[in-house]
Amino acid sequence: MPMVQLAHADSPFSFTLPASDKLSSPLMTLKFADLGHGDKTILSKVNFSLLPGMRIGLLGPNGAGKSTLIKTLTGELRQLTGKRLVGDHLTIGYFSQHQTEALDAQASPLLHLQRLSPDTKEQVHRDFLGGFGFAGDAALATVGNFSGGEKARLALALLAWQRPNLLLLDEPTNHLDLPSIEWLEKYLQHYQGSVVIVSHDKYFLNRMVTKIVEVYQQQLNIYAGNYDFYEREKAVRIELQQKAFENQQDFIRQQERLVERFRAKASKAAMAQSIIKKLDRLERIEDAELERPNMRINFRVDKTPGKVLAELHHVTKAFGDNVIIENASAEIERGDKIALIGANGKGKSTLLRIIAGSEQFSQGERKWGHNVEESFYAQHQLEALDLNNTVIDEMKLCGSQMTDLELRSLLGCFLFTGDDVEKKIRILSGGEKARVALAKVIVSKANFLMLDEPTNHLDMHSCDLLIEALNKYEGSMILVSHDRYFVSKTA
Repeated sequence: MPMVQLAHADSPFSFTLPASDKLSSPLMTLKFADLGHGDKTILSKVNFSLLPGMRIGLLGPNGAGKSTLIKTLTGELRQLTGKRLVGDHLTIGYFSQHQTEALDAQASPLLHLQRLSPDTKEQVHRDFLGGFGFAGDAALATVGNFSGGEKARLALALLAWQRPNLLLLDEPTNHLDLPSIEWLEKYLQHYQGSVVIVSHDKYFLNRMVTKIVEVYQQQLNIYAGNYDFYEREKAVRIELQQKAFENQQDFIRQQERLVERFRAKASKAAMAQSIIKKLDRLERIEDAELERPNMRINFRVDKTPGKVLAELHHVTKAFGDNVIIENASAEIERGDKIALIGANGKGKSTLLRIIAGSEQFSQGERKWGHNVEESFYAQHQLEALDLNNTVIDEMKLCGSQMTDLELRSLLGCFLFTGDDVEKKIRILSGGEKARVALAKVIVSKANFLMLDEPTNHLDMHSCDLLIEALNKYEGSMILVSHDRYFVSKTA
């Protein structure tokens, strides 16, 4: 079997296999494969084939095995048992958010592309980059000054340049602005190869995929439709599974009662042993309700603020020649639920920080209202977390008066389960720290929430719980998000 290798020393964005003359079908197959790390099996006895033209949305809770499956498909992770069969002439393009960190901060988009393809004419490179929003001088800009969305767009451009016939996209829309998401949708609609997408953007999945693969109870479950079809069909399957589980539990209890009755009788002992062996061989049906426990997030707003929470009067903010806002005035009133939208790099997060009082501006005035108790969440402002605390100790400092059990239930929604809550903040990943910071915002008694991309590190189920919580929230809110479904349900 050919080995997967990086396509180019300067590019972590794509993997290639030695090419042959004809693309085979299936492109790749996993046969009776156990997937995981070390001795830990995360997915069991996987049978899965990728065919030419497939457009798959890969779903499942965080930690269920989506990344394990993706890394196995790329060849980065070897299956524990079973086979991984790769077709001829397969080129795999793999995108994840971590790859934006591998971009050269001192280089331009044009230089990145020239490193990939040094013999191509500059104008061809420029024309190509223009399609990704790097036209004219933008092609020569320094990547270190780019927003997260601009870096993600460049990473996708470098991926697309290598013309893969299988795209594996891990949360491709996380840092993209709405125009960039619409561009990506158009690109994928015209893309002729196969696509596997991990995303919590329901609108994006509905438009982009024709099949859903869900990681559920260590298995891959296939749904022959888009996300809306999956939701309907999933509800039906869970209901059927739950009924089958309850029927099996009734049967097991009946058999166990027979065993207890017959065990003490010598004439019935053999029958009791036969029933026990039958129960031991019985393939147990999982409790469907255990997979996704639903919890309620209840906000506690202690004080009612005045009618006006915050005012901006004739505010101007610029970074050098880049003017974010000029002579701008605004008023946020009690009960407002506002979403800030706009292209990457246009200043949404900057404006949010100005409102929060954590960003200086060159002229104008910011006024705070009466009795306002704010809570501000931003992914890049996690310094307030005490690195020496455990996760649950950090939550106890919020003054929410929640019990340990309530805090553990809440942290479960933010993907901290079992012993995870005893981890020190210092050993958490950036995404895990962001989730702790968001959980602290949720349990605060603030009557004014400011949220910058709150869904980026949540799975789809947790996003739904956050939407439900924000819709019940009695305070005021202003948020920045590129998740169209989230914005439509909360602002």
